[in-house]
Formats: sequence, C-alpha cells, structure tokens
Amino acid sequence: MNAITVERRTAFRGFALTAALLSGLTLAACQTAPTGEFNNIDKAQGSTENISSLSAVIQRNPQDPEGYNVRGSAYGRGGQYQAALKDFNQAIQLNPNFYQAYSN
Repeated sequence: MNAITVERRTAFRGFALTAALLSGLTLAACQTAPTGEFNNIDKAQGSTENISSLSAVIQRNPQDPEGYNVRGSAYGRGGQYQAALKDFNQAIQLNPNFYQAYSN
C-alpha cells in the first residue's frame, strides 16, 4: 500500500465516524417531549367536560356526522369503547361516505 491509499482510508474512516456521530446526535435530539405528556393530552380529550361539550354540539346539529365522529374519538380516548362505536356507527348511518368514521 502506498501513502496516498492509507491517507484516503484514514480520511474516509474519519468522515464515516463523524457522519455516524452526527446521525446519532440528530436522532437523540428528536425526542424533545417526555412520553407521558401525550398520555395527558389523550385523557383530557376524553374528559367528561369535553364529551359534554361535544354532546351539546350534536344536539344543535344532529345530522352532522362529524360531531358524532369527534365525540366517538373522545369516548375512545376516555376508555368508553361501546359509546365510541355507537357514535361512529351513527356517523356512518348519517353519511355512508364519511370515511373518517371508518378509520376510527
């Protein structure tokens, strides 16, 4: 091996090591919020106050499938799965093309 080949290999190893280090630091910086924060948001969305508010919206406009879909999502986040399914089914009954209710 000549000196140029050794220098190229050394330079390439240095570059590869630097790239790997930067990639690792970049991935480590991606997680900025503790995981528990998202669970708190979900619980708040399934709260009785939120569901009551959504029920009032549905009372004002009972033919809107979106209201049932959103309230169904809130029920699901609150662990009330049967109520969630009932709302999703109602949204589909009002508008069979309302694809959002099928995905919940």
